[in-house]
Amino acid sequence: MSANSAVRRIPMPDIGVGKVLGAIVWVIAAYATALIFQELGMTEWPLVGATIVAQSICTYLEGKLWRGSLNAATIVALIFDVLANASGVWIFVLRIENTGIWRMIQDITGWQSIQMSWHLGIAILVALALAVAPEALWRDR
Repeated sequence: MSANSAVRRIPMPDIGVGKVLGAIVWVIAAYATALIFQELGMTEWPLVGATIVAQSICTYLEGKLWRGSLNAATIVALIFDVLANASGVWIFVLRIENTGIWRMIQDITGWQSIQMSWHLGIAILVALALAVAPEALWRDR
C-alpha cells in the first residue's frame, strides 16, 4: 500500500466567488451600520454585538423579500438597513467633489459644485446597493 492511497480527502464546501464577494459586501454594510451604533455611544464589544445582531436580522428579513415574501417586518428592515448604510457612507459621499470622477463630470458638464440633494441620492443608491448586493451575490453561482 502506497502512502498516497492512505490519505483521505476531506470534502470541501462549495464556496464560489459570489459567496465570498457577498460576505465582503455584508461586512462593508455591517461597518456602515456600526457607525450609527458608535455615534450612539456604543464601544467595543457592545458595538460589535449590536452591529452583528442588527445586520443579521436585516439580512434574514430582507432575504424573505428577495424570495417574494413581503410583509411589514421586511419593509422596516430594508428601510432601516438603507438608512443605516446611507448614514455610514455619508461621510465618504460628502467628499465626492474631491475625486477624479467628479472632476470628470465637471469637465463634461461645467458644473462647479454638487447640490446636497445629489449627495443624498448618491448615499441612498450606495446604501441600497449595500443592502441588496450580499443576497444577490450569495445566491449567484
